[in-house]
Amino acid sequence: MFEVYYKYSACIKVCTDDIVILCDPWFGGNAYEGTWGQYPPVRDERELVGDFDAIYISHIHPDHYCAESITELLSFYGPKPIWIADWGNQPNYLAKKIESDGLGQNLKTFSEL
Repeated sequence: MFEVYYKYSACIKVCTDDIVILCDPWFGGNAYEGTWGQYPPVRDERELVGDFDAIYISHIHPDHYCAESITELLSFYGPKPIWIADWGNQPNYLAKKIESDGLGQNLKTFSEL
């Protein structure tokens, strides 16, 4: 089985027989200093996405990486790995942001998978 479900904004849920990956969950407040917002607002992101095995964050933009949404989901569903790309010898600003937001204990780069 391989199924992809659109959830909201850039968020999709990829389901296979072996794993369920939630990609780019952004359900929180406004992004880009208040110039982007969610409409209609999500009332219960936990109900919308359901349980999952891992989170994949494609890049650092706030409509793809939202610490508020991830924290809410992990507090409800329990610890899950947060996967991001390893850019080799390039600075990984997304990894630094995730760590500074207190989610570093869940962080896994592709080189570690």
